[in-house]
Amino acid sequence: MKKVLLLCLASTLLLANNVSADLLFYDEFTSGARAGILKEVTFTSGTAVFGSHFSGIEYSPSLVPAQGTLEIRLRIDQAGSINGGSFNPGSMILDSAGADGRSAGDIAMQLWGSGLVSFTLAPVGGYNPADQIQVMSTSSMLDGLYHTISISYGSQGIMLAIDGAIEATNPYNGLRNMTRPVTIGDFTDRGFPDSLYGFSFIGEVDRIRISDSLYPIIDPTPVPEPGSLTLLISGILGLAVARRLKK
Repeated sequence: MKKVLLLCLASTLLLANNVSADLLFYDEFTSGARAGILKEVTFTSGTAVFGSHFSGIEYSPSLVPAQGTLEIRLRIDQAGSINGGSFNPGSMILDSAGADGRSAGDIAMQLWGSGLVSFTLAPVGGYNPADQIQVMSTSSMLDGLYHTISISYGSQGIMLAIDGAIEATNPYNGLRNMTRPVTIGDFTDRGFPDSLYGFSFIGEVDRIRISDSLYPIIDPTPVPEPGSLTLLISGILGLAVARRLKK
């Protein structure tokens, strides 16, 4: 029975560490945004609505680590277009450069015409991220449903997970350029008029989580508050003690 208690406690503490100890930023978009520069984004009681190809939330470079994991849960209704025109197969979900010149360490998560998602951590500067794709999903995001996309990058390579299932890996172990902000949706371009170039998907974002852990945060459940975590530990220990008394 002692082994059961120790295993329960160890598993609980491991869960707590994986979910919350390395968490740098978390937002459920409850009637607003906790951080970031907003552009054409509105809010429901629990989602951020990206209603145009120019919608975006830009986060400070300090919120996104040089290596770690980004997780975004969202529903994508439509891919982006340029100047309201024809379909643009490279709509941006996450970006760190916009239409301006690309530098080594820039990141880009793109949505393609097939509904698949790709990720690039630029090994060198000066190239479109579409020419440097390192991982690509096998699942389509264009099905009208919410999906959780997790990307882990850094010294242990790149790993892409969709809804808790790892779909692609790459051994490239570069680090993110920490001078660059990171945007959900359209970037506030530095060298091109925003009125002419919009790269965002259209849809809703349920939450974003950013961690400095080098594995995907693939648990789709909300992050437990400290009080909830205490209750979880107490519940597991109580169950173990009850089982022992029953014997």
